Amino acid sequence: MNARCNSHRRAAVVARTSLLCVSLLLAACGHHANAPAQSATDDARAQEQARASWNGFVPGVPIQIGHALRAVDLSPTELKYGVAPKQAPGLIYRDGIVLLENGDKLVRRDGGDGMTWMLDASDPKVAALKTGDIVFATSRCVGRVLSAQRDGGNLQLILGPVQLTDLIKQGNFHYDQPVDLDAMVRYSAPDYPGAPNSDVQQKMASLTNDGSPWWNDPDATAADTRLAEAIWHPGGSGDAGWLRTGDIPGVPGVDLPHDPGFGEAARNAPPPTVDMVNGMQMYTCSFDCGGLGLKLYQEKDGVKVWLNAVFHLANPHLVFDLSVSPNLSVNAHVELSGGTGFTTTFDAIAAQDMRANIKETGSVPMEATIPLGGMGVPLTAMFQQSFSLSTGFSARTSVLHAKGDFAASGALTMDYKHGFWDIPPLQMTLRNNLADAVSGISVGINSLVFAVDQRLLVGVGGLGFATGPYVNLISDVTALKQASQAVDCRQGTFGMQLGGGIGYAMPKVVAKVINFFLGLVLIDPVPSASYIVKLKNNIPLVDLRQEIPDHCAG
Repeated sequence: MNARCNSHRRAAVVARTSLLCVSLLLAACGHHANAPAQSATDDARAQEQARASWNGFVPGVPIQIGHALRAVDLSPTELKYGVAPKQAPGLIYRDGIVLLENGDKLVRRDGGDGMTWMLDASDPKVAALKTGDIVFATSRCVGRVLSAQRDGGNLQLILGPVQLTDLIKQGNFHYDQPVDLDAMVRYSAPDYPGAPNSDVQQKMASLTNDGSPWWNDPDATAADTRLAEAIWHPGGSGDAGWLRTGDIPGVPGVDLPHDPGFGEAARNAPPPTVDMVNGMQMYTCSFDCGGLGLKLYQEKDGVKVWLNAVFHLANPHLVFDLSVSPNLSVNAHVELSGGTGFTTTFDAIAAQDMRANIKETGSVPMEATIPLGGMGVPLTAMFQQSFSLSTGFSARTSVLHAKGDFAASGALTMDYKHGFWDIPPLQMTLRNNLADAVSGISVGINSLVFAVDQRLLVGVGGLGFATGPYVNLISDVTALKQASQAVDCRQGTFGMQLGGGIGYAMPKVVAKVINFFLGLVLIDPVPSASYIVKLKNNIPLVDLRQEIPDHCAG
């Protein structure tokens, strides 16, 4: 009897235990079964929202929804060399390209010049690469093979530019997120031939027939760089109170005008992130300058220039849309909101031992980037800059300071759909009188001309060979001051234009240096630009000229 009871009791316990296990298992299975369904619902909702917000997508093709990748989200090889391409629903790559889905692990090093890459030739796809092939290894290591040289177990490649349509046959891509300026990933190419004062530029200068520097070539003008060439006339102003030198190193025995803003650019000089030939230092800033911009210091032939140019941002937000249809037509939208203004400040000094004025033109060999994940194609938002700088000191022991400060409202936007452009202009309002912000002292006329092209591009590649939709601000500023003993006449000018396109483009003067570099290794030249589409004329935003006293410059 007791044995039978115990047997029934054990059976009941086992039954209850089994029922509990089954219940837990069903609950767990039910939870995991619902997760993909929930994820699919979220994805569908995100795609519906993207399609509702922009009508340029290819119908019936899934939209890849992107998200920002921070440095901590990337593997060491992804952080160093870029993110490899992947497959994704609805995404079709072009036939014939060499797609390396583990490309970041195959890169052994980059050459520091923006074009040279070393890949592991133990991979059969890498080993088979030849001139003319298009390789897509990472977001940065991508392009047409201009040269392929075996080096032991590695293959050294020199890559040239391609278009997005050389890589993608079909795809829809959407990104809509705030921009974390602190989390931007920075890349530099200190040996980039197109950088000002590069070894290649100097070699070009040494080989010119007449011994003149390369920038005197009639084909190498500021206009060719797509940086508006500013026009100035003698003018300036000067003023109030004086400081004895000794405050400014290298300018002995000169009285300087007292200006509370004097030295602003010098006090915010760039860290020596990239130390160029002849002492030029450049720094692409983001989190540490209140926006996106350039800090520059150059010391050459007895002239020193400190310069800052910043597009200020508050709570920036980036929206990006791209579609590539099977017939290779492209629609694109790039929008950076949160712009609050633009400021450029410079201080320039001609010391007692000045031998020549400064003339520099080229691309800044550094980029601040936001890698975008989740879209198959490893697209990257890149902030790129090119500039032209020239000083015009007519006397030694001279000083020149100037500042242009503008408030901005509106978004930096480029939209191209079905053959039509929409680029609404930014509203720019001057905060200070340009002429009043010019100060300095000299026994002659002093001037400085500076122009900068600041470009936001979302695509693949880097520096001059980066390709994709872009919108850019082209700004030029000039400052001129009459001799201190003459009429107190000062002049400042400022111009700003808005441009956009889909493709890749280098300033012509940079392309000339790049092609000189390629010629040294017996490679045919590449075009300076290639567009799927480009805005025919830039949109003017600002065109100002101010003088104190009025009309003193004629």
